[in-house]
Amino acid sequence: MTITINDTFGYPVQGAEVILASARANSDVILPGSAQTTDENGQCTWLISSGYAGLDTVAVFCGGMPVLRGIQRSGAAGIWCMDENLGAIARDISGNGNNAQFSASLPVWQAAGKTNSCLQFNGSNNQYVIVADAPSLDAAGELSLYAWVYPTAYGPNERTVMAKENTYKMDINSGGVVRFLISSQDGWVNYAMGGQRAPQPVVFCRCHFRREEQEDIREQC
Repeated sequence: MTITINDTFGYPVQGAEVILASARANSDVILPGSAQTTDENGQCTWLISSGYAGLDTVAVFCGGMPVLRGIQRSGAAGIWCMDENLGAIARDISGNGNNAQFSASLPVWQAAGKTNSCLQFNGSNNQYVIVADAPSLDAAGELSLYAWVYPTAYGPNERTVMAKENTYKMDINSGGVVRFLISSQDGWVNYAMGGQRAPQPVVFCRCHFRREEQEDIREQC
């Protein structure tokens, strides 16, 4: 078994302490031992053997915290994996209960997503998932938005990746540039400093915004 530890930007973390444990405890043999330190690729590798047949459960801890589906939940307002592959709800696994409901025009489940299944949208304004307003989704201080998207075409209008109505949004414009925008009395203001072009077919979109002493600090996508 190989475990990879990445930071929030997807880069491997070297020198992190990782501990692996199995539900069978001493009935399993874990080599070279339960605790390891990640290499330059952010990886640790174990060989697990057992004299018992059937399923086993393995847990992994990094820095004393459980590794859950490769997602860091600490401080997250909402995490939607969109990999249920059935139904009309995208569940929020952050612990805040911000589950997303499907629009009347249903997006389509696809089995082959970035990691598991995913949702396919037709690019129209009537197909989306929506979350009820909640205090946990308000923008205060620092704000980061992350998403894996698979754009098949750009334009002629921008394509919204995620947004809170009349507050903030991440989109991809007609030129394929990822943007992070904040709503103001003069309309939407682009805080992505030009952004980056979203390569096709798969792109990881990241935007971060923070406010210090009432002064906007802009960080490039």
